Amino acid sequence: MRIRLFLVCLLLSFGVSYAAIPVYFDFSLPKKIADTNNELTVVNHYNLVDILEDRFLIRPVVLNGGIEIFDQAKQDWVMGSAVWSSMPRLSRSMQLKLRGSYVSTDVYFQILDTKTSTIYETPKHILFNRVWFKDYIERLNINISKW
Repeated sequence: MRIRLFLVCLLLSFGVSYAAIPVYFDFSLPKKIADTNNELTVVNHYNLVDILEDRFLIRPVVLNGGIEIFDQAKQDWVMGSAVWSSMPRLSRSMQLKLRGSYVSTDVYFQILDTKTSTIYETPKHILFNRVWFKDYIERLNINISKW
């Protein structure tokens, strides 16, 4: 009887630990400043274990202003505020376009697992506006030259 109870507990614990395989999402920016047209390429990093990436949709989120993501399949830009069904599939590289005026802003992604409806979030990364950054460098050089 004790052996059966032990085996049942062992099987249940194995099943729970197997179902709780962690999924990892993050991204990197080649630079912290967007191009002059406010576009940038991000590289997604993820560990999906044995899950296909086609089952995930990706949505960009920005805290200041607006953001668009380029959908390679449709060859069109999609607003970050659009519904999930219009978002592109997860891929290793994505094009983003920032909208609005900002000095700096936090950017991150929400990733939807279409089978389980689970939404994952990546860590936030900070981006700077090129115009503001250029102005900052000019002011910094003026202040340094005053020493």
